[in-house]
Amino acid sequence: MPENDEKPGNPEIEGADGSGDASGKPPAPPVKPPRTATPIQYNQQINIQQIPSTAWGRLSSDQITALYDLTLQHMDRSESRHLEFAMDQAGKQSAFQKLNVLIGGGVALAGIAATAYLGVTGHESVAIAIAASLATLIAVVVGKLVAN
Repeated sequence: MPENDEKPGNPEIEGADGSGDASGKPPAPPVKPPRTATPIQYNQQINIQQIPSTAWGRLSSDQITALYDLTLQHMDRSESRHLEFAMDQAGKQSAFQKLNVLIGGGVALAGIAATAYLGVTGHESVAIAIAASLATLIAVVVGKLVAN
């Protein structure tokens, strides 16, 4: 039993403030997730070990507070990465939908113009076939948009 009243510290927890552990080792460099263009999430855990229940009683209140603070910091960073990923995905999806609307509108206008030109120049049967197909496609697209 120790002669003084201090509780023995856990060397893994003493360096929780980022200043290294009790053995004087420098802290590990921070892990920066890579930027990717693919829709994946990069999660990495480095040296995360479960603290045995018997060790909790030997920790001082400062060490427990430091551990909880460190845990909250890690959770905040993880949540901010998830939020950043979700916001990035939402922005990309919105831009993609705008591009789809512009391309679809251009194709529809080109089809209507072609139908009008063919109808005026005496090719009514071809104009009717194109107009019917175009009207069906536009009805399906508008029906999907209204349903969502």
